[in-house]
Amino acid sequence: MTDRLRWSWRALSRRSLLGGCAAAAALGVAASGSLDDPFGAVLVLRGAAVLLACAVAFAVDDPSYDVLAASPTPLRRRVLARVGLAGAVAAGIWCGLLLLAAAVGGDVPAAALSLEAAALASLAAAGAVVLQTWRGIAEPGLLMAPAVAGAVLAANLLPARWALLAPAPGAPGWEAAHQRWTAVLCLAVLLAAVGTRDRAAGRSAGAGAGQDEAP
Repeated sequence: MTDRLRWSWRALSRRSLLGGCAAAAALGVAASGSLDDPFGAVLVLRGAAVLLACAVAFAVDDPSYDVLAASPTPLRRRVLARVGLAGAVAAGIWCGLLLLAAAVGGDVPAAALSLEAAALASLAAAGAVVLQTWRGIAEPGLLMAPAVAGAVLAANLLPARWALLAPAPGAPGWEAAHQRWTAVLCLAVLLAAVGTRDRAAGRSAGAGAGQDEAP
């Protein structure tokens, strides 16, 4: 592990990250008897995906955010290092849950559910980044985690033409729902890219251009 990754790991809110990942793993183990049923497996794994996304949201937390704003290390690099480490831990738990489902004989749509999990985790991280950089909230995880959980609950109320939570493979709207999940993932990545743009650098560049144009 490089020094940068080592320091990024130390900067993580590890208790919240590991607690959320442990809760997802515990849910999968406790509900393993439901994983051999397609409907039950989708429900359990979606619940685990929400918990993992909530855990990833805490990766953006940084009590020293105001101090590090003056750091020569770009904001995007600092955030991506922490989110990447948190995502790697969450991905390990997710892969373990998929293996558990396969071990109990469940026919799980792994690719489709992994898309949902990736979209949720990306959205959680992107939302936390926006709260931190645009609203100045150094530790946005406590706000973003319940927001993600609430958004998933609210998704159950969406009309059929916008539905995201088709119950199982083969159900009406399953393919269309995952096209929408792809759009959610792309939107989250775009939001994260905009949110991690170093605004101070942009202002400096603008100021420099103004000086060049001055007589």
